[in-house]
Amino acid sequence: MSNLIGRWHQYFLAHTINQPLGVKVIAMVTVVLVAFFAIPEERFTGDIYEVGDIASRNIKSDRELLVIDEAATIQKRREAHEHAGLLFDHDRSVERSFVIAIEETFQAARRAASAPEGSGEVKELEAMLGRFHLQPEVLAHFQERQFSEALEQRIKQCVGTAYGQGVYLPGSRSHVFDNAFVRDISTGGVQRIVPERPPRTPSEVAAVIDQHCQESAVVMFTMANLSPDITFNERATITRREELSQQVKPVYIVVRQGEMIVREGEIVDAMTRQKLNTLLRVKSPLEHWFSFMATLIMASILILIPWKYFEKARKKIFNSSDRLYIFFTILLGSIALVKLFSIIAAGLSFNLPYVSYDYLIYAVPIAAGAMLVAILLDLHIAMIYTTVFSIICGVMVGHDISFALYTFVSGLVAAYSSFSFRNRMDLTFAALWSSAAGALVMVSILLFNGDLFSWGALWAFAFVFISGQISMLLVMGLLPIFESGFHVTSDLRLLELSNMGHPLLKQLILRAPGTYHHSIIVGSLVEAAAEEIGVNPLLARVGAYYHDIGKMKKPEYFIENQRGINRHDTLSPAMSSLVITNHVKHGMELAEEYSLPKSIREIIQQHHGRTLIQYFYKKALEGGEKVDDEKFRYAGPKPQTRAAALVMLGDSCEAATRALSEPSHTRIQNLVQKIINNIFVDGQLDECELTLKDIGMIAASFTKTLTGIYHQRIEYPEDKKEVQVPKEKPEKAPDAELDTRSRPGSGNPPIPTKKVPASIRHFTHQDVDIPGTPEADAKDKGEKNGSNPQYF
Repeated sequence: MSNLIGRWHQYFLAHTINQPLGVKVIAMVTVVLVAFFAIPEERFTGDIYEVGDIASRNIKSDRELLVIDEAATIQKRREAHEHAGLLFDHDRSVERSFVIAIEETFQAARRAASAPEGSGEVKELEAMLGRFHLQPEVLAHFQERQFSEALEQRIKQCVGTAYGQGVYLPGSRSHVFDNAFVRDISTGGVQRIVPERPPRTPSEVAAVIDQHCQESAVVMFTMANLSPDITFNERATITRREELSQQVKPVYIVVRQGEMIVREGEIVDAMTRQKLNTLLRVKSPLEHWFSFMATLIMASILILIPWKYFEKARKKIFNSSDRLYIFFTILLGSIALVKLFSIIAAGLSFNLPYVSYDYLIYAVPIAAGAMLVAILLDLHIAMIYTTVFSIICGVMVGHDISFALYTFVSGLVAAYSSFSFRNRMDLTFAALWSSAAGALVMVSILLFNGDLFSWGALWAFAFVFISGQISMLLVMGLLPIFESGFHVTSDLRLLELSNMGHPLLKQLILRAPGTYHHSIIVGSLVEAAAEEIGVNPLLARVGAYYHDIGKMKKPEYFIENQRGINRHDTLSPAMSSLVITNHVKHGMELAEEYSLPKSIREIIQQHHGRTLIQYFYKKALEGGEKVDDEKFRYAGPKPQTRAAALVMLGDSCEAATRALSEPSHTRIQNLVQKIINNIFVDGQLDECELTLKDIGMIAASFTKTLTGIYHQRIEYPEDKKEVQVPKEKPEKAPDAELDTRSRPGSGNPPIPTKKVPASIRHFTHQDVDIPGTPEADAKDKGEKNGSNPQYF
């Protein structure tokens, strides 16, 4: 066993060592949460029924149970609550404070008797007398008795008699002491109030002390300053009732082992439900762990399917942590959403009597995840996602194959419909198509169950429609978050960038109109070729729009923007090369400033690769000095994606074709093949995924598009009347002047006049000659005579 675990650990490390820790963690978290969410409720908690449900099978007790009789227990607790009585607080400090105040006042009065008028003792006495309510006749009586100790004792005895049974102010209740308790707030002790000796009201106190105290002044003084020492505590009364009711022990009934709890088809009552709930609670936790381990194995297999698919068939995604984050984040979020919605649906089904949980669950927006994966990653990956997600959903809702089929069909249709969307309305139609596909599945489910013509069927179709619309809204809301958080670019973002009103494109047309026109043509060129080889045509076109934005910094140094004055005539070759190559750096700076997506920034950075600016390199060599060719090369890197390679090829081919004096089909074809061959031989395409078949299709597409753009015009009669100035034929055209890429300031490598090396002829099957040479002229004549030119 230890050897098996060790081998598995080595295999895991070997296949995940190149993945960031975060990707591994989110994959493992996905496995664990899928395992937890996928446990059917009845397997995790057993048979769950509500009162009034019909039992779907016979259920016997597999052990002896003590079941709480809830009805009897509630009755006993209600009785305890009713007999708890009222609780009063007894504050003995009221009487003590009264007696202490009497003693202090009488002592001060006796001291002040011998003190002169206005002395401190007299003032102290006046202050102490102010604490009492003293009628004039009472004060006169006390002064007449000179506040004697005997008078003080009689008053204290009268006060003791008054507080003998406690004093309280009567409220609205009558006979409140029949079932009442008093709590000493100083000790916390609680005693029942004897009905025969209840606390007295002030009127009852007055009657009692009239009998025991003969002096009217003493009675008047006591009653005038009497305060209640017993008060009703409503909050403590409520708390005491609750405590006493909770102290009542439950009433149990015994369920014998093997006793039938409920039979199939019987209606579950309150006692039956209590027996079932008790049976669930006493089950061993090991039984739940077995269920969890089973779903954990299933989840591991389901997550391993896309993982191995990425590793074998989508290595680029497998090596990209951002894309793996996207996939697992969407999968995990969708599973959590289904689980949350299933809980909400279960709660709503109890409050909506005409809506069953079996139909309400179809309102969950299951298509949102498939649409996001298709838009952000790939259609094939969306199909893998939908397959895994539908299986998990079917298990989550109780091994429901109908819901799994509905999820699978709706998800696939949503992914296919939204994969190549071009505007927000396409997302709306994708949601509608998903709902339509789900509705067809729902028809089959309802027909199978015999519920197609019931009121529940209307709810089911409504929920299917709601599911599609909620999915659309979720995609619209989450798409920008995923784009910014995981550095991916959706077609919707590309459409926004393709708007000619974008600030960068508006600046480009004003500051570098020649570059702008060149970029627009390159965009059309690469878009058509992208459609042929399966690259995102929108990404290729938008990348072409922005690939030369760096030329806005110094537009006059690039030939397409020059008007007769060549700024490079006054610069050294090294300086000219630096100016030319810096347009890539300036383009990256502008891309960062305007927050262009990562995919567009990569095209800007890679569209020249590591090519050599041969014109200035050769010009430097002519000076007789030793020249480092690295100073005349673009910083690169070489194109890493097929879209970047397309822009590189399109950029070079469009610039060269523009310089043709007579752009016939054959000349354009030969020129395109020559440029692509040279770029291929130079190794600029080594790091992207273009195949030889792709290169041939690109060349054919470029030729077709460029022939349509730069076709020959008809010579009108008025043109013939003009004086024709014969052109001098140069003895030998320099290699570097056969193409605009070789001109100073073009920023593109020249096209050499040598034959294509033998190493490249294996896929061209021909020698490519530069337009304008005798070989090219001969081919032009052959074209006019009807001979068929050769293609890739």
